[in-house]
Order: sequence, then structure tokens, then C-alpha cells
Amino acid sequence: MMENKNSIAGFKELYTKSFPENPLLAFSKFECRASLAVATVVTIVMYFVYATNTGLATTLVLQNLALYIGAALLGMLGFLVGGLAIISGTISNKVAHTINVAGKFDSLLAIMFSFYYEGAVIGVLIFLYLFAYLIVSIGGSYVVPVLLIISFVLSYGLCFAVCFAVSLLGTCINMFIINYNFTVGQVCIEEEMEQYFNSLRVDALTYIVSNKKIVDPKEFIEALKLCIAKDCPERLREAMFKKMCTYYSIEEKIN
Repeated sequence: MMENKNSIAGFKELYTKSFPENPLLAFSKFECRASLAVATVVTIVMYFVYATNTGLATTLVLQNLALYIGAALLGMLGFLVGGLAIISGTISNKVAHTINVAGKFDSLLAIMFSFYYEGAVIGVLIFLYLFAYLIVSIGGSYVVPVLLIISFVLSYGLCFAVCFAVSLLGTCINMFIINYNFTVGQVCIEEEMEQYFNSLRVDALTYIVSNKKIVDPKEFIEALKLCIAKDCPERLREAMFKKMCTYYSIEEKIN
């Protein structure tokens, strides 16, 4: 649980609290393994593209890739902003307080920070692809090892961003479930507690009144029968009478 919820946490603090390890290098996760495989394949393909085409053809291929991928990343960034806005808007102060009382406030922050982190990764990738586009546009000969390293890094980052964004869709569903559990579920618990509390108060009053001989038990049952017959809706009258007989362990027939 965060020590001071009113303080504004920076990126570094949120990152430390949210991730035990860098998601970009967590190769035990599916996102990193898939990104590693895709980056390897893309790097091999880029080598064959360079080896089988002229310098001009390679330049056109690289320019188109950098341009289109950069535009797609801008669209993904918009998706993240919208997703984070929706999630933060659906979590009310009451729900956030209930989550904090349950000791899950840091988990909530970690879920929301995932969007922040993904946005930071995409933002860096956009600038890298823009920079790559400008470098390619200058022209000149390519140093093959440098070209392959850049291809590997950019393709790895792109695949990671896509896989991580897909996982955030599941996060949105989980946030809906969490919000439901801490709103509707909490309300149901409070209503149930209120009903039980009222019932127990009535039982306590009945117990005191009966033991002190203020009211005769039979007289109490007769008064309760009269209230049921007089005040209870007709459609519930018979069921309420049966409930009274069961609750007070009496055997009578409704008039």
C-alpha cells in the first residue's frame, strides 16, 4: 500500500512499484518470446532484401516500412489514451477507497500504469522510426551489421508493443470485473448486513420483552398475526404467516 496516496508519483516510482522486472526484457513472458522470434525472422528477411536488391530498392522498402509503421504506432497511442481514460473514469472514489482498504491499491496502480508504460514504449518507437526514416532518406551506402542491428531492435520493439497492447485488452476486461465486484458486490454485502442487523435487533427486543414478562409470548404471536393480516400485502400474507410459524416454531393455520 502506498505510504501517501495524496502525493503525485512519477514514472520511476510507479515503474518500481508496478513491475518486479523490465517487461521489455522479461523473456519468461509470452510478449518477449514472441518479439524475439519475430525480430529474428525480420532481421533475416531484411538481410535477404539488402542482398538481393539495389541500394535504391532497399531505400524505398525501408522508407515505406518506417513511414507506415510510424503512422500505425500513432493510432495505437490514441487507443492507449482512450483506454486509460475509460478505465480511470469508471473507477470511482468509493471503489478506489474500498480497494485501498482491501490492501489492493498498489495492484490497481500497476494495472493502470501498464497503459502508461506501453504509451512510453510506443512514444520512443515513434521517434526511432521517424529517425530511421530520415536517415534512410539521406541515402548512401549501408553498413550491413548496423542495418541488421537496427532492424532487430525496431522489429523487437514493434512486436512487443503490439503484444503488450493486446494483453491490455484483457486488462480492460479485468478492470470491469474488479469495478463490478467492488461496487455491486459491496452493495449486496452492505444490504445483507443491514437486513441481518435489523432482524437481530428485533430478536433482541423480543427476547428482552419475553424474559421480563412485559409481554406474554402468546400475546406477542397474536399481535404479530394481527399485523400480518392487517398490514401485509395480500399476495404475501400466506407466505409471511408460514414464515412466522417456522421462525417461532409454532403450528397454526391461517384464518
